[in-house]
Amino acid sequence: MRKNYTLFKRYALAFALFAITAVVVYSCKKNREPSASEINAELINESKAYFEKNILNQLQINDNNIRHGLGKTPLWDKAFVKKYQLAML
Repeated sequence: MRKNYTLFKRYALAFALFAITAVVVYSCKKNREPSASEINAELINESKAYFEKNILNQLQINDNNIRHGLGKTPLWDKAFVKKYQLAML
């Protein structure tokens, strides 16, 4: 009877150590989501890439509108993200 109790005690101790280790490992797992500033920086970089690819490389339009011929130089260091909330009517 004592032999069974000692064996049970060892298995219970081993299981308890395993359970504690599993809890610690899974509780330390980081599920970090990107912050708002990281998301905004990514959106601004995407906008900059789009501008450089599509807007700066447009063919010049031959019309009398002076603004079409002017150089386009956005201030990327002052860029920010503005979110609009659209309401369904």
